[in-house]
Amino acid sequence: MTNVINGKNGVLFLAGDHNAVIKQHTGERLLKDRQLTKWKMVFSDRKRSLETIGIKLYLQIVPANILYTVSIYLMNFS
Repeated sequence: MTNVINGKNGVLFLAGDHNAVIKQHTGERLLKDRQLTKWKMVFSDRKRSLETIGIKLYLQIVPANILYTVSIYLMNFS
């Protein structure tokens, strides 16, 4: 069941979701080696498929702004 956590200044956070968003961003939930391997395979397969029709795959992973948001509005660092 999905819940909401009330953060500081009225900021709401999704909690209890399938992806464990807050745990991912606080480092409580990390990807296992087999999960990393699976993601590598997914992108390798996509790259290979696109190359067969002359398209290059560009992938950029950007930091999530939730890292900043969680630290400011949810976590208590004292």
